Amino acid sequence: MISIIGIALAALLLFLVLHAWVCALIFLFQTRRAPVTRANDQQLPKAAILMGLKGADPDLAEGLQRLIQQDYPDFEFHIVVDSRNDPAWPVVQQAIEATAADHVFVDVYRPSRDTGPVNCTNAKQVQILRGLDDSIDVVAMADGDLMAHPNWLRDLVSPLVNEENVGATFGNRWFMPEIGRWGSLVRYVWNSVAVVSMYFLNAPWGGCYAIRMSVVREMGLIDKWAKVLAFDASTPRDLKQSGLKLRFVPSLIMPNYEECRLSFCHNFFQRQLTWTRLYHPAWNVIAMYGIVAGLVPLLSLIWIPVSFLTGNPFTAWLVIGGLIFNWLVQWMLLYYLQSNMEPIMMESGKEKRWFNTTRGIKLLLVIPLTQLIQFSAMLAAMICRKVRWRGIQLEIHSPTDIRMVGSVDPEAIIAKNARESI
Repeated sequence: MISIIGIALAALLLFLVLHAWVCALIFLFQTRRAPVTRANDQQLPKAAILMGLKGADPDLAEGLQRLIQQDYPDFEFHIVVDSRNDPAWPVVQQAIEATAADHVFVDVYRPSRDTGPVNCTNAKQVQILRGLDDSIDVVAMADGDLMAHPNWLRDLVSPLVNEENVGATFGNRWFMPEIGRWGSLVRYVWNSVAVVSMYFLNAPWGGCYAIRMSVVREMGLIDKWAKVLAFDASTPRDLKQSGLKLRFVPSLIMPNYEECRLSFCHNFFQRQLTWTRLYHPAWNVIAMYGIVAGLVPLLSLIWIPVSFLTGNPFTAWLVIGGLIFNWLVQWMLLYYLQSNMEPIMMESGKEKRWFNTTRGIKLLLVIPLTQLIQFSAMLAAMICRKVRWRGIQLEIHSPTDIRMVGSVDPEAIIAKNARESI
């Protein structure tokens, strides 16, 4: 019996890593064969970029200027900040002054029944949507950590112009921490796998997302989004009802150079998975795979001493070999994905190669650590009723009944962000 379980664990370790490779290869093949043709100025409709801010991300100033200076013929940039005392407020004002922009509109968040259940990015974007006039044909959502290249908005909107059956588009973020601290590398590993998974699950990232306003109006999505925390997770279901497709844009893999501490990762993973549990139609599949992917390495580590103690050294070494093979092949996959992502991201930022000897050695240790943290975060997301986000404590009663039960001063957010970037 011990031998059978050991062989099964080794086989599962092999299956998991080969499955990850197959998915990654299909992802890269599909994205290469379906490049987006950029529409010309005459084809592009009037657009609006929407951004909700609470606290200031480290690169917010540069990110704002990049969005303000998009190579797009006719667009508005609407920003709602938590309050005039929020750290983001002066950064926004300085970006407007530095660019002499006259197409940027800034407002403060005004809590109401019409703008969402709690003070979050989604509620701020709903507030903007309710105030847009009918001349806007497309809205694009941008997060405060987005480092957009000059054609970011054009690339988001072009599929909506070129393909009548596409109702929304999205890109994704790719973490490339410049220093590569342990927490930053854990997030890097987790997100690299998530980018591929989100492609297959049609799960958009709301920080780089565009949708036709005709779809928003006809389906009453503003009222619907006002009741949820993460509109992006519900997008596949919304578009399916309207008979339209969601399109991933390969040129919109956006680099993020921020660092974070190891203590930040668990809450970050749990929060992302909780939003998925609440709103994404494929949550059951995601949860099942996440549990298996985390449980198999953990059981393997436990089974090794059990095999030795019960006189089954062959089984123990078989599982040890399976673990080493799993981690080494995952490491190779990370290197392969990174090598293919860097040419895409050159338009957005730094052109130097990210994968070096030091990071490569650390990643060998980070991979099993990421598996353990991901497994813990998945279990927590399945049962959690409270989530922390930017100094806010959220209490979940149902997908449309989420209440803010605590918050901290904006200055405390600055201090917390500074500590987590160390």
